Amino acid sequence: MRKKIGLLALLALGVVAMLAPAPAAASCGTNVTFGQGALNCGGSYCYVVSPGLNNNTSIQATFWDLNFGNPSVGPGIDNGAASDNVWLVSFGGPNLSLLGDWSTPGVDGCVDCTPPAVCGGGTSKMVLGLSDVDAAGNAFFATTCVTRNGQAFTQFDQSTIVPHSDIILQPLPAANITGSVRVGTEAQVTVSSPNFASIFYSDGSAGCAINTVIPQYDLWIKTITTRNDPPPSDHSQDTGAWTLGATCNIGSSCTASSTCGTGLCDGFVAVSPHYNSNFQTGDAPGKARLAANSVRFQSGQTLADPPRFKPIPKGQQKKLLNN
Repeated sequence: MRKKIGLLALLALGVVAMLAPAPAAASCGTNVTFGQGALNCGGSYCYVVSPGLNNNTSIQATFWDLNFGNPSVGPGIDNGAASDNVWLVSFGGPNLSLLGDWSTPGVDGCVDCTPPAVCGGGTSKMVLGLSDVDAAGNAFFATTCVTRNGQAFTQFDQSTIVPHSDIILQPLPAANITGSVRVGTEAQVTVSSPNFASIFYSDGSAGCAINTVIPQYDLWIKTITTRNDPPPSDHSQDTGAWTLGATCNIGSSCTASSTCGTGLCDGFVAVSPHYNSNFQTGDAPGKARLAANSVRFQSGQTLADPPRFKPIPKGQQKKLLNN
């Protein structure tokens, strides 16, 4: 009930804002709202739900106009410099809610500009990428895609996802290593394409297909310089613990090499979604959250030379055979 009261109050404020002139710094000349505006979750409003730390500091969220976003601040049609603290909000309960406007200052571009070939037009599709971590360093993900309804109060309504539900962040399975070959002192590992269906939500509209929203995946690699040390526990690139090995198309395998050098080391790989418009799972380029570790693999210099045998003269061979 606390959320309903808070949300209705904010929506009322939104009506006032829609009647007032947009701020000079706003990207859109008129309000283009988004959020979870319908009572589609058991007669109540829907939430953003994460098994992680579940606050708008730990959750990294970005949004963009499908095919027209840009991860850099300035170009593209996306959240730009507008912090998710503004549009991913709490109404006092344990979970967060989406409530925002494309006219917020700091947003790059506008989904309601012309010509449609450049700006996406009036039937734009809004993509939202969310990631979170828990205290142990595990990562969780969700991605949504909805088409704009310019006649609705909440024009990009995330509560219209099918089936109607909260947006629940989920873990992703570990990368599946299908092969490993030695290249010099390094291990070159190949993984099969991941399946991101468990983290994808859509309103079912044409164009909001998972292979359009998540066309690629990133393959990350982590080298541990002491043999059999514990595997990495941090799956957030905020710490810079992992190195991007490759970006590959969904449906294709992907290969990356260790960077062990001449020492002995172990390695792990992990994957993460690489979204449409080149967005990753963090709040800035290269700041991704990653799925679980793969199995351990080894690389480095040869552990031992092959054994050397002294040839036996033919006379001695015959004598040994007779004995």
